[in-house]
Amino acid sequence: MRIRRIVVLLAAVMVVSAGSRAVGIERITVPKKPIRIPGLTLPLVKPDYPEIGTTNASKLTLRWHTKLVEVGAGVTTSPQIDVDQATGLVVASSTTTNSDTGAVTSKLQALNPRDGSIRWTLTLTTPGGSNVVQTYGLPRIGNGCVYVSPSWGALSAFDLPTGNQRWQKSVPCARVGTLTFAGDAVYGTGADAVFAVDAKTGALRWSAFDKGTPSYPTVEGGIVYTGSAKGIYAVDAAKGTPKWNLNPVSARATSPVVKDTRVFWLANGMLYAYDAATHAILWKKPVPTGFYGDSPVTAGEYVYVCPGDNKVYAFDTSTGDQKWSADTPYASAPTPMPLINGALFVPGSKVYALDAHTGASLWTYEGSANLFNSLAAMGQSMVFGVCRGEVYAFTVK
Repeated sequence: MRIRRIVVLLAAVMVVSAGSRAVGIERITVPKKPIRIPGLTLPLVKPDYPEIGTTNASKLTLRWHTKLVEVGAGVTTSPQIDVDQATGLVVASSTTTNSDTGAVTSKLQALNPRDGSIRWTLTLTTPGGSNVVQTYGLPRIGNGCVYVSPSWGALSAFDLPTGNQRWQKSVPCARVGTLTFAGDAVYGTGADAVFAVDAKTGALRWSAFDKGTPSYPTVEGGIVYTGSAKGIYAVDAAKGTPKWNLNPVSARATSPVVKDTRVFWLANGMLYAYDAATHAILWKKPVPTGFYGDSPVTAGEYVYVCPGDNKVYAFDTSTGDQKWSADTPYASAPTPMPLINGALFVPGSKVYALDAHTGASLWTYEGSANLFNSLAAMGQSMVFGVCRGEVYAFTVK
């Protein structure tokens, strides 16, 4: 009997090993067995959660949804989320305003990916100890931490398993927005500045001047790219020294995205493609603009934009030729639209899943308030959306 148990255990290990996949441009490897880190043990994507793709996106179903904030008359909130790819933990930051009492509360919460149960909740405070009036941008996960901007000119790091604060530092700019974690540093932007801090200690490594209010930073090939009303700006990721700056006329700009040797940027009704080495404009195409304008997403031979006119567009990365457009009412993607095995997910009045090659509708889901303000994915098997104070999780049946 003992020998038989050993054989069964060895067979199980071989099955888990065989289930791993190589990392590719559009694929993230997610282990099939639990990962254990101090203070936290979470099963990751269960074996019975199939990978999402164009052939089965129509079978997506609501796995769970969790209410973070009681929203009602006079009470508003706009949570933003990030997902840890190693453990599956979902972290949401939110600022809730009560117009009747004037009370404003900013919180950070962690959710279990299996059932949406809340692991921990904390109220954000300023360096002086008072409650935070407003959080800006998304929480970012990396290095076992959650990074968030809890107030004007401040940045905090919290332990991912427990929510305990690791450090809080002042940064040389106001209204810090969405952060980017890369390597051993956290990069951020605020009013007229781009900066980098040490991810472990929060110590400032450098800050660089950028006129206007830059979009969240994109880090690629040792360069930090940002876009603002004054143009597209590139600095050295290690030292913060300027690399180049282009200044087309712009009133509204998004974060640049880099693919291979090209930089794509949506600004003031125009989609630009730049050569990353020479900075020359390879092509530019007019794009309708609405109230919002969101950063491009690239995969394969296409670049996708959600300019805020109730549509999503796909363009050829080499020529700039438009390949398709799809109706997505109230679509707005303040975070990159998840792209999983050829299925492009877009937040709007519903969650839309589109065929990334043709633009055809694969699936939609309507939430409680008819407006999803951000989406995130864990590996290839789960999609999370935020709608009026609630987090929704979707998997294929």
